[in-house]
Parts: sequence; structure tokens; C-alpha cells
Amino acid sequence: MAAWHASAYGQGAPLTLADAVAIAVRRSDGVRIAALESEQAQAAVGSERSAYLPHLGITSGAGYSNRQNEKLRALDANGNERVYGLQSIGMRNGWFNVEVEQLIVDIRRWRRIDQRQLAAAAAAAAADEQGDAAARDVTIAYANVLRAEALRALAAERVRQASWLDEQAALLLRAGRALAVEREQIAIAAGEAALEVRTRDDQVAHARAALQLAIGDPAVDVSRLDAASVPPPEPPPGDFASDATLAATPALRVLELRRRVEESGIGAARAERYPTIGVRAGYSNYGPHRYDNYTDEVGVHVAVEVPIFDGNRAAHDTAGASKAAEIARLRYAQALADARTRVRDLANRLAAAGERLAFAERRAALSREQVRLVDLRLQAQRAALAEAEAARAAFGRDAIAAIDARWERVELWTALMTESGHLLTMVGGDRRRGDQVEKP
Repeated sequence: MAAWHASAYGQGAPLTLADAVAIAVRRSDGVRIAALESEQAQAAVGSERSAYLPHLGITSGAGYSNRQNEKLRALDANGNERVYGLQSIGMRNGWFNVEVEQLIVDIRRWRRIDQRQLAAAAAAAAADEQGDAAARDVTIAYANVLRAEALRALAAERVRQASWLDEQAALLLRAGRALAVEREQIAIAAGEAALEVRTRDDQVAHARAALQLAIGDPAVDVSRLDAASVPPPEPPPGDFASDATLAATPALRVLELRRRVEESGIGAARAERYPTIGVRAGYSNYGPHRYDNYTDEVGVHVAVEVPIFDGNRAAHDTAGASKAAEIARLRYAQALADARTRVRDLANRLAAAGERLAFAERRAALSREQVRLVDLRLQAQRAALAEAEAARAAFGRDAIAAIDARWERVELWTALMTESGHLLTMVGGDRRRGDQVEKP
């Protein structure tokens, strides 16, 4: 795994969002479990299909019987004497038996094979759904680290601003142009700014730990991230709320396939009334104590099973399967309607967040310029310390609001891309492939 990490994002290079998501999808327990369930379902398909291959078996009835040496004499239709041992006579009781069975028609099994195939497809879609969930968790954790680092950088800038103002307050106090209480107020603000840096350091550490947990690999270096690797939080063109788009998402594909599984169950239940047809052939050797002219036997039979009366089991099974199919259809329709509502709501919230971000960034830029102008006026003895401190406090609030608005937009974009099934593609290519899942 360490070698893969080195090849994935380079020795000492920043960890990109695409690399973080790829590692998480590879190591996700949810993706791994879903992939194993898909393989399990495929094995079940193979098990059902095996009934249509010839079945060959060898048995032996060789042993001892207290009538083994006793015999019965009789005349056949031509008057010839026949001698038979008194032990049981039959093809399956030979000393050596070879049997071959071949199923020809079994509609019930055909229906079960259809069900198993649909269940395998649903399990594969569930693996895609788990991959989307892993990508969502990593993207949000990645954005949280970048947000915490931006707030840490802002806190460091505010420390520099507070330190400069503290020096100016000390000079003004010595020159008799400021009161001691004003000097103390500026000193307190400088101390609070230093405390905020330490608090932001803790937040960065916690955010990085959460990112490592989301990736699922403590060996991944999350100390250097690439902010440019986060796609612009703009949805690609298209109608995300259309039924065709939503139906292609992993979550709804799983429900659609499960609906088809239940609908296929109706046919399987009805097929219990249909006959099955097969062929059975065998060879038996009866050993030296048969006492007639034939020591072996070859038989070929047509095996037909026709249900006559099953106590209405097929009718009850069909009724139950019909109810299960109706439940699955209702669940799919409800999930589709809920997804449509969520996507439209997220799209509207994302658009509104973009407008709020534009205003927040303009306000933060204006507050920064206000700090610069007040500082110039302070040096020109045309502003008071309290005015400079108020400008710094306003800048801190506005800058934090701008940072929060930026990363809130990323979170809304992540939720929208997850709901519409585009997140994995948008953050670095479609990586939903079962052969890429890391085996335990």
C-alpha cells in the first residue's frame, strides 16, 4: 500500500482530492462488502445454472446379503430355465452403478436464474452506491481541512494586525496621546488573537484526523492538501431533477433492480405449477452372483414431474410475490420523488450560496481596505485606537463569513453531486470498479 501511495500522488507532493477519494474507495469496508456480496450473488447464479449441465455419479451396492447364495429357478416365456439370486434385484443395487442425469425443461429454475442475475446486478449497483458514499465523506472532510487551514491563516494575519496595533498603542501611551485603559484594551485584543491561532491549530489537527479516518488509511499524509484539486462548485449543464438522470444514480438503480427481482418472483411462483422434464440414464454391474444370463444392465428413462395439487401453495406464493413487487414499486416511486425534491432544493440552495459568497467576499475586501485606511489615519493622528480596533474586529467577522460561505458552497455542491450520481466523476474520474477494491 505504501508503494501505491507513492505512485498515486508522488513522494512529498500534496495529496489531491482525487487521490484521497481513490484510496478511500479502495479501502472502504462498505465497498468491499458490497463487492463480496456481488461475487456471492454471481456464484448463486452459477449454482442455479449448474442444474442444466449433465450430472454424473457413481455408486456401489457391493456387500453381503444372507440370501446372496440362495437362488430361485423359473421358466421364461420360451420355456428356458432362469436362475435368480434371492437378494434384491434392481439397477440401483448393482455392485457398480454409473448414473447420468440431464435436466431439459424446468421453468421454475429459469425464473430463479433470472432473479439471481438481477440480484447480482443490484449488488454491483450497491457497490457503486458505497463508492459514492465514500467519495462524499472524503470530499467533505477534505473541504473541512481546507476551511480550517484558511481560518488558521486568517487568525495568523489578525495576530500580525493586532501586534502592529499593540506597538502603536504603546508608542501613543508613551507620547501621552493615549490613555492606559486604551492601551490595555489593545493588549487584550492582541492576546485574544494569539489564543485564536492556538484554537485554529487544534481545529486543523482535528480536521486532518477526520480526513484520515474518512480515507481509511492512517499512513496517508494529509498535512499538505491541494486546494486547486477541488473542482469549482458549479453543477455541469443538464437537468439534474429529470427522472432519467435520477434513475441512473446508484441508489435508485439498486431500488430499480430490487423491484425487478420482486417482479421476477411472480413468474417464479407461478412456474411451480409447470412440469419439469429430464433424462436419466445408467449402467449397473451386478457381480458374479446374479445367477442369470445377464450380469449387467443399461437403462435410459425420461423423468417427468407434473404437479397436480400442491395445497394451493403456488397460489399463495404468487399472491405473496405480487405484494412484494407492489411494495418494491412503491418504494422506488417514493425514492424517486424524494430524490427529485432533494436535488431541486440543493440546486436552489447552491445558487443562493453563490450569491451570498459574492457579497461576503466583497464585504471582506471592503473591511480589509477599511483596516488599511484607519491605520493610515491613526499614523496621521486623525483616528483613535478604538476606531482601529473596531475596524479589525469587523474585518475578522467579515473574513470568517467569507471563508464559511465559500466552503458551505462546496458542501452543498458535494451533496448535489452525490444525489445526482456525478460526484465520483467530478472529483477525479469514475473509479467505481469492483476490481479496484482492495482485498482484505
